[in-house]
Amino acid sequence: MMAEVTLYYQERADGGRRSGLYVDGSPALGVFVEGGEESDPALLWYLDLVWETDTPPTSQEAARAWLADRADDIRAVLEQTADELEVGIDVDLIPWRREWQTGRGPVCIAVSAMRRFAAVDVGRRVRDLAARWGSLYPSLAPVG
Repeated sequence: MMAEVTLYYQERADGGRRSGLYVDGSPALGVFVEGGEESDPALLWYLDLVWETDTPPTSQEAARAWLADRADDIRAVLEQTADELEVGIDVDLIPWRREWQTGRGPVCIAVSAMRRFAAVDVGRRVRDLAARWGSLYPSLAPVG
């Protein structure tokens, strides 16, 4: 039976950022970076990367290794997505979805932006995420 592994990233209106990894709907890793002084949890944009696999990580340590093994593929998918969304995303047709082929099989990505200014700028935001991916995924901590 195939399992679903989901890597997510969210940016909030107050500048806060949340990212993590779910394995078959259960949280494995996550991190939240506080935003500005005035809390506003409304999301500006988010993305989900989803893999179906018959060999999902079975522990938090395995989840971290699973991400590390796929770091180059994840960066490549984020860069391809940024290229596709270079001029933005139509907020009436979201989430935007694509399936990309990687060295480890297909990965589906969904990207959504909640406000017009975030929708126009989402390609740059995804590119920024790709550029700092190497420092982001090691910061994900065990959840639960």
